Amino acid sequence: MPCSKSFLCFAAVGLLSLAALARPASAATFCVGTVAELRSALIAAQTSGDDEIRIRAGTYAVDSTLVYNNTQPGWLVIAGGYMEGGGLPCGARALTAGATVLDGQGQRQIMILAHQPPAGTTASSRMYVENLTFANGVGTGFQRGGGLNAYMLPASAVNELWLENLVFRGNSGYFGGGLDANVAHGMLRLVNSRFDSNSAPDSAFGHAALGVSTSPAAYGYAIVVANSTFTRGRCLGNTGGPRGCGLSIFTGAGLDSVVANSVFHDNPIADLTTQVVSPLGSERVFVRDSLMPLDIGNLPRSIERPLTGDPRFVDIAAGDFTPREDSPLVNRGVLPIPGAYTQFNGFDVDGGLRNRFGGIDVGAIERQTLSRVFGDGFEAVVP
Repeated sequence: MPCSKSFLCFAAVGLLSLAALARPASAATFCVGTVAELRSALIAAQTSGDDEIRIRAGTYAVDSTLVYNNTQPGWLVIAGGYMEGGGLPCGARALTAGATVLDGQGQRQIMILAHQPPAGTTASSRMYVENLTFANGVGTGFQRGGGLNAYMLPASAVNELWLENLVFRGNSGYFGGGLDANVAHGMLRLVNSRFDSNSAPDSAFGHAALGVSTSPAAYGYAIVVANSTFTRGRCLGNTGGPRGCGLSIFTGAGLDSVVANSVFHDNPIADLTTQVVSPLGSERVFVRDSLMPLDIGNLPRSIERPLTGDPRFVDIAAGDFTPREDSPLVNRGVLPIPGAYTQFNGFDVDGGLRNRFGGIDVGAIERQTLSRVFGDGFEAVVP
């Protein structure tokens, strides 16, 4: 159902004033609390432009794939974590990706976002997807992105795809088990997100496959991946060439991409697979301030300030990817995020504050406490 655009401002850790997350003026703002309402909002947004869909906190058992198929230029925001505030059903918001879970129940692909105005369209568009968990999605046959398949056309328009504060866990699909995302002309940004136990059982790239064909030079980087965590990806691998089970970056000729402040762990064959069509020789993927043991592909990598060793997560078996105090990830991230983009919202994927102790941690989760031993031997936990 459409909801009022007026809202109450909150101030608390992980609960953000909605004014701080202002988006462009939208044709309609929807507040949804059921799968049926979400499906209706996506269909309604197809016929207009500049729409925002706010999904209330909760777990949504997706009974059939949610589809948005838009043929008009414009903006789309799909965001979770909303709750009642100020007398409005979506008047407040928790910046915790786990607050709103879209669950494919191990039976179906969860969501397809297709932005495809007619060829020759020149009006720019942007899609935001943020603050959501995609869990247990299944892409059958040749369906890419069991959790989310998002793509933006045509090549005649500059389009942007922003993916922020997301969790992909337990999804499977044909290439990009968790996420398959592509932009024909423009940029793609994946920030502050966590991928765990996603798979591509018949192909490669268990976690995500990201692609940009062409991009204006002003962006600097066609694809930006920052402050994200990729763990326990699984795949068949090496299908159609050397391809691993982690993340894939695929670009057109002459384009640079960057992976920054990110951690990869237990992704067989390769954490990162890079691919370029008809290389010119100038293309690079810059890997900065990241822990990435294995990378392959025909797109050269430029590795700067690499981290090494065990990431030392608190409890991998239990799915707790918070870095321990002795982790090499603590305070080793570098800001600002590369590229000509605004920074992320100041919270990690679990809603904890970033930059807690003079620096940001590498990965999607920020450690919130550190012990300090003083000169007299007294030890204290610094909150």
